Amino acid sequence: MDVLFSVDVFLSLMKGETLKRDEKLPFSLSTKLGRVIAGSTAFPMESLEETSPSYLSVNAEELIQSFWELEQIPTSSSFTKEENLCEKHFIENYTRNGKGR
Repeated sequence: MDVLFSVDVFLSLMKGETLKRDEKLPFSLSTKLGRVIAGSTAFPMESLEETSPSYLSVNAEELIQSFWELEQIPTSSSFTKEENLCEKHFIENYTRNGKGR
């Protein structure tokens, strides 16, 4: 997932913990949303054949809210009537003994 935040939003998400293993490699920043990888690499770029900058203006609060809504486990069943009947049949007819058989 790629997201571009404004500086004020980005800084409000920062926890301040960094992890850098080698000067020639990118480093890792800890944020409230997880880790962010930043920095340059040791591999030089010969040339860029094509660039395509993009810009999307979104409300960060709405973006984070929709992220958590997607990550949330549904509390109600989304099974169809047929799937519910199959589940009921399974529960009523499937058993296991002490040996797992």
